[in-house]
Amino acid sequence: MQKQINFILKASIFAALLTAPLLFNVDSAQAKLKICNETNETRDVAIGYKTSEGWVSEGWWGIIKGDCTTVIKDDLTSRFYYYRAKHRGGDFDGERYNFCTDSKAFTIIGDKDCKKRGYKVEDFRQLKLAKGTTGFTLTLDNTTIYSASKEVAKNTEPGTTPEPEVKTSPEPAAQNVGPGAPSGTHGEPYSIRAVLKGCDRVDGLLWCTFMADGWSYVVKDDGKSHSHILQEIDALPLNGTYDLSGDMIFYSGKSADITIREYAPAQSSSNIKSNSAAPGTYGETYDEIAIFKGCDRIDGLLSCNFEANGGRYIIFDDGKTNEALLNQVDGLSINSRYRILGDVHNYGDITFEVTLREYQDMGDDADQLRMNRLVGLWRSLDDPSSTIRFFDDYKKFDYYNGDLSSEGAVSFTTTCNDSSVRETGTSFLQIQDGPEDYYCYEVIENTEDKLILMYLPRGNFLEYEKDLGLN
Repeated sequence: MQKQINFILKASIFAALLTAPLLFNVDSAQAKLKICNETNETRDVAIGYKTSEGWVSEGWWGIIKGDCTTVIKDDLTSRFYYYRAKHRGGDFDGERYNFCTDSKAFTIIGDKDCKKRGYKVEDFRQLKLAKGTTGFTLTLDNTTIYSASKEVAKNTEPGTTPEPEVKTSPEPAAQNVGPGAPSGTHGEPYSIRAVLKGCDRVDGLLWCTFMADGWSYVVKDDGKSHSHILQEIDALPLNGTYDLSGDMIFYSGKSADITIREYAPAQSSSNIKSNSAAPGTYGETYDEIAIFKGCDRIDGLLSCNFEANGGRYIIFDDGKTNEALLNQVDGLSINSRYRILGDVHNYGDITFEVTLREYQDMGDDADQLRMNRLVGLWRSLDDPSSTIRFFDDYKKFDYYNGDLSSEGAVSFTTTCNDSSVRETGTSFLQIQDGPEDYYCYEVIENTEDKLILMYLPRGNFLEYEKDLGLN
C-alpha cells in the first residue's frame, strides 16, 4: 500500500534468496531473525518474505511459552517481514497481508492462487525494520499479536518493548554539504505534493511547515536549503498545494525535517489512459468529481476507493483497468478531489464497482479546504444527545440519540437563500435540508476539536466539540 510518502515506506530490493529456517534454537549472537514467545500459550508461527524468486512463506514453528526459536539464520536483507503467530484456539489479529499456508510444515514459493494450488490463505502481520538492520528479535506479546503497531525500529531482547522509531540520515560528508549539495547529501531523497500551512521564526530561524497525508514536513533556514527559497515560500499564499523535492533529514512519528531543493505550484495531473476498451465496454459510463480515499490489497489485488455523492466507487486490479493507471492512482493524495471517468460494471445500494479510464486532479480550492476542516462528527455542548456529521463530499447528517433526524447539502456562498439574511460580501456556510429549507451560518471558530457557528439572522451561537471516539 504505497502512498505519497513512499520514501518512508518503500522496502529495499531483496538481493538473494534467504536460506530455509532451522528447527532448533541458536545462540542469540548468531540469530538473525529470532522469535520469542511471552504470551500465555504455545504459538504456531509462520513467516513471509520476498526474495529474488518472489514471495515465500514458511512454517510452522511451535514456540512454547517462554521459549525462543530462530526462523532465519542469515543476515536480514529486507526492511519488511511478515508473520503469523496463532494460538491453537485461533486468536491472532492479522493486518490483511495474505500468504499461502498449509496445515503441515511448508515452504511455499509465491502468494498467488493459493487455493488452486491446494493451500490455505491466512492473514499475517507486517514487521518493519530500521534501515540497515541485519538481526532482530521479535517478542510475541499483546502488542505484537493484537492490534500492534507496524513500526518496529530497533533490535530488542526478549521481555523488552521496542522503542519508538527515530530515524536519522547518515552524517553528511565534510565537504559540499551546503544548499547546493547533490541530491541525497542530507538524507534520503523525496518528492511529495503537500499543502503549505505557514512559516514562523523559531530561535531566530525561519521554519516553514507543509502537510501531506497527515504528515507534517518542516524546512528550516539552517544552511541546508537556499535561504532565498525559504523567503519565497514565506511569501506564498497559505493552504496552496505545491510539489516539493529535496532530502529527508530526520523523521519520527508523523513529523519530518526536510530540505527543499525545488518547489512549484501543483499542476493538474495527467495520467495514463486505459489502453483498449472503448467507453461503455463494461457497463454504463460515469463521470464524477470524487474524493480519493486510498488503496489497499485484497487477496493480493490492488483495490482503490473514491467517494462521490454518498456513494463509493471501487476500482479493482481485475484486468478491466490499465494496471499502470491503477498503480498511478495508488500514489494519489488521500482526501483530494479528482474527476474520474470509466464504466460501472456492478453496483449495490451505495457501492459501485467500476473501471477507470482516466482521472484529472481537480485541486483543493478554498471551499474544499473549508469543507475539509468541517469533516467529522461534532457533538453539541448544549445538548450532548445532538450530533452533526460532515462529509468531504459536501454532505451533512444530523442525529439525535444516534438516530438520523435530517440530512442535507453543504455549500459556501456570499448570498444566502434565506431572504432574511443580509448580504455582507463574506462567505457563509449554507445548509440545504429540503427543497425550500436553507439555513445559513457564520463559522466563528473551526479548529481540530472545536466548532462554533453563529446562526443567521438570529445571531445565536451553536458550540460543538469533535467526537473523537467516533471519527
